[in-house]
Amino acid sequence: MTIQELAHNMIFIRQISTLLFSLMLPLVLSASSPTADAEWYYKKYASSSIEEIYQEGMSLLQKGETDEAMACLTVATGRYHDNMSNEEHRFYEYALNNAGALAMMRSDYSMAFSLFTKALNSVDDSVACRIHNNIAGIYIYYNDYENARKHLGLSYDIGVKRQDWGSVYNTIHNLLDLNWNVDSLQNSMSLISKFRELPIANKNNNYKFVSMICDGMESLFHHDYATAISHF
Repeated sequence: MTIQELAHNMIFIRQISTLLFSLMLPLVLSASSPTADAEWYYKKYASSSIEEIYQEGMSLLQKGETDEAMACLTVATGRYHDNMSNEEHRFYEYALNNAGALAMMRSDYSMAFSLFTKALNSVDDSVACRIHNNIAGIYIYYNDYENARKHLGLSYDIGVKRQDWGSVYNTIHNLLDLNWNVDSLQNSMSLISKFRELPIANKNNNYKFVSMICDGMESLFHHDYATAISHF
């Protein structure tokens, strides 16, 4: 595997791993039962709340029953109505996001894209920031780097506006990986310069990690390969 292929895979994997809400996935996703019947779940949860359906889907996912979990989350995503409470809407957002992330893990990128796009029309910025990262991951998979950069840029701008530094760290890391993948170090230098100017007070380990990557990219840009390697 070449370095560019490795970078491609790493950015795609990280999109998925950072987006699930309070979810620890089993190690073996493929060890699931036969395809679940979504219609059966619709009937089973006809009188259940969206929270109950969502929690059941997450419980199934924790057990490694991914087909059943997907069917259950799909039922939850179909429970939208105009008079939803804030709490109901929150679980609706989570269901859309997690069903989309699960679809990505199952290589059903068309369904994932549909779910994420639908989610963008109903979520607030705190969730939209993450979903833009996921959509970028799908575009990267199909080598559509222009649209990937667009969505990562939207995620970055939302994160900066909200001072959601965790999302900013993840997004700039993904943008730097994307620049590496398309051999665009000049774009990285501009991005790094803006990142250094952000008013981040708590420069924790996540900040230091991303900052070290920035140091490595700058050294690489100046052809100081030994220093770049030491930073990486």
